[in-house]
Amino acid sequence: MIFNQFPQTGWAAGQSATFERYNGGVERSDARRLSIAAALVVIAFAGACTSSPSATQRGAEPVAVPVANFSPAPSTVGSGSGGAMADDGSLSDDGSMANGVSLSDGVSGPRAISVQDGMATLLDETHSLTDPASPWVIVNKTTQLSPDYAPTDLTTPNLPIAGGNGSLRLDAANALTALSKAAEAELGQPLQLVSGFRPFDYQGNLYRNYFAEHGQERADTFSARAGFSEHQSGLAADVTEVGGDMNNFGATDLGRWTAENAWRFGFIVRYTEANRGITGYMPEPWHLRYIGEPLAKYYHGSGAISLETLFGLPPAPNYS
Repeated sequence: MIFNQFPQTGWAAGQSATFERYNGGVERSDARRLSIAAALVVIAFAGACTSSPSATQRGAEPVAVPVANFSPAPSTVGSGSGGAMADDGSLSDDGSMANGVSLSDGVSGPRAISVQDGMATLLDETHSLTDPASPWVIVNKTTQLSPDYAPTDLTTPNLPIAGGNGSLRLDAANALTALSKAAEAELGQPLQLVSGFRPFDYQGNLYRNYFAEHGQERADTFSARAGFSEHQSGLAADVTEVGGDMNNFGATDLGRWTAENAWRFGFIVRYTEANRGITGYMPEPWHLRYIGEPLAKYYHGSGAISLETLFGLPPAPNYS
């Protein structure tokens, strides 16, 4: 088996969003008629409420669904506006989209993402959260990759590379090339890839060196054990300025630009201060995780702070 099962303590719940509209410019002569009509609606609504179930009884409150033991109806995560995804990944309230795609799961009401049996769906894309070949695979301290797993489509992106781990999966490599070219066009400097794909044994040696120098408790906050690293998936890239210190990347103009624009090319900054308690890792502004443009766009617009919260998975700050 490639992965351990997700713990049964995880929960996924839908969220709802309320949109209000203001319609100004009402003529004075209509004001009285409108207020009378509004009063009648309030009276009618109040009467209906006295004989109707409560909001909770009607199922208005989201129902939590165990991640590893899904019910027949899919759990849902994200905005419940029933709208569509705008250019910045946010959801509109009119149910329309330029390409005509609606963000409704068709089962438990309008939602952006549905998750069932380890499979996640966003719009017309469905990918596994447990298959290491999936662009949406979850790699954290509770899910372990097989020692012999390596992507079959590793390639070298076209940007400056430092060190010997300069390959990524094909889609991630192409996206990183595009991200670097955009940075060079807008800021005058490209990105430099410091580390991409790392095999199981390489990661094990790296972790053992940190363990010997800093001890287990400290090492676990900034280095993954063998099999638990996103780098083995071929979807993670550590980047910095050309010739720059990776530890200072977040404070540079290029680092800030990358954090603000990576989603446009299918990447997210995986480890941040906001999700430290979820991932168990210190912030790493240099660590980009490729998830593809549609999901990165939604991640950016949804306000999610980690892939775990996006998919309704449990926090994974510690090894099982």
